[in-house]
Amino acid sequence: MENKHPSSVMSDFIGKRIDGRKKGEIRNVKLRFNIIPSSLGSLFYENGTSKLLIALYGPKLWMSKKPKKTKKNFCHLNVQVICLKNQIILKQDKERIQFLIKCFLEEIILTTLFPESYFEVIVKNLQKNGNDIPSIVNASSLVCILSGLPLKAFVSSCTTGILESKIFLDLTSEELFFLSKTLLLVIQDDYENRSLLLEAQNSIRISSFEKLTQGAVNGCLKNRLIKFALTKYVVSFRS
Repeated sequence: MENKHPSSVMSDFIGKRIDGRKKGEIRNVKLRFNIIPSSLGSLFYENGTSKLLIALYGPKLWMSKKPKKTKKNFCHLNVQVICLKNQIILKQDKERIQFLIKCFLEEIILTTLFPESYFEVIVKNLQKNGNDIPSIVNASSLVCILSGLPLKAFVSSCTTGILESKIFLDLTSEELFFLSKTLLLVIQDDYENRSLLLEAQNSIRISSFEKLTQGAVNGCLKNRLIKFALTKYVVSFRS
């Protein structure tokens, strides 16, 4: 990738980024429901130029090969991320994403209502532009809503970056590359907005860290509105 000044992630128009967004805007989200009829719920999730297909299967009876080491009356959750050949991702990064998504979903799904059973979440990353975690986190929460699973809360994620004291939300791959100070936040959408994951790239001053964190929270709250809208749609459709 050719060397550019960080300000080149902005377009020639004052206050606009190269994709036309203002610094505080998240990318447009497009959804297509029930793509895979055999699943409990499936979703085509498009966030700007990031695209993924996610499906949730279950609940199925849990058949453990090692019953002595398995907790009885426990709901199991398996997450599998599949990338296309042109989507480069390291094995350890893929395993880390799968583990994180599993932990986040176990935080919000009322798993006690499904004893001795398991769910499987299959994520197919079709095209990426930015950090994988926010897109998969937001899509996973949406597919749980679409599937009608009982949830304690939603889970939302957003990335932020800072340039010349300005905070940018929902970073693209190019912005992540050129902005040296970025932050990734995953929160549980409840009254407390409890943080489930907070990662910062490089050392960040306290003053900048507070701005980045608040910007990430605002981005998560904007993603929450999509989940509320889908919840109303599902309720009205089923009633």
